Amino acid sequence: MKTLNALFLLAIFSVVLFTGCATTRVSSSAMIRTMGIGESAVPIEKDSFAIELFNDKSTTIDVISATNPFDWQDLENIHAMSGGKVSHHCRHYGLNLRFGLKKHTEIKLGFLKGSITNGNEEINAIDEDGNYLIRKTKFNSDFVGGQFGIKHLLTDYANPGRISLYLDGKYFITYSDGLAWDYDGRTIELKPALLFGYLKDPASRNFPSFSFYYSLANTNRDKTLRGIPANKNSQAIGAEANLNLAYGVMYTNLAFGVEKEIGNKATDEIRRYFGAKVGFHFKQKKN
Repeated sequence: MKTLNALFLLAIFSVVLFTGCATTRVSSSAMIRTMGIGESAVPIEKDSFAIELFNDKSTTIDVISATNPFDWQDLENIHAMSGGKVSHHCRHYGLNLRFGLKKHTEIKLGFLKGSITNGNEEINAIDEDGNYLIRKTKFNSDFVGGQFGIKHLLTDYANPGRISLYLDGKYFITYSDGLAWDYDGRTIELKPALLFGYLKDPASRNFPSFSFYYSLANTNRDKTLRGIPANKNSQAIGAEANLNLAYGVMYTNLAFGVEKEIGNKATDEIRRYFGAKVGFHFKQKKN
């Protein structure tokens, strides 16, 4: 019992941690995609619903940034813009509502918000004239949006081995201050996933699960620089392990995963990520 309570406290701490704070703004616009799915294998039951808070990892695809106006050695270009591919971590957080439609199906509706604060990367940048240069680019960017998910259990509830199909969709926009506002854009994400779990006791929701997923993030800038596509499709594949714990109406999900970009790559690295959810599950039916 003490271990379970400690894990719940860890999850709550993880959800509220890194939710952003005020910083000195830099005029920049970064295109961002989310990482992972953070889903266990079992949908919630028919006629039940859940409210959950989450905190998950995101990453940038590219950035367009204004030249630092306080760089006194470059006064002639204080209004110039430059940018390029960049992979910089950030986090997003928000609220989900989950509804059990049928015994084997649930839907999820959610709101998300996130930001990069004090991003600072050395990149092979492109300026407004299409010239290449290497520079240290500072950037701050915010994004806000919504998500929709649908999960369907393929196996029967009496079977301890659970297999589900999951489809996650997100739509969010980036918004910036100052010179970079007209370089902002929007992202549409689709993530189909196959989830596996083993639940020996059908009345319990404390179990691990594993998932494999494909991620497609279509980004579209309102305006861009020569040499940086206004529209691109960033693709990735990932594997994730989830620990799902329930205690009365309260539950938590801790997700640990790795992800590799495979198309329109900003990085060749295998990225690690962590996410957490804390929720309240009401009108749960016992099987």
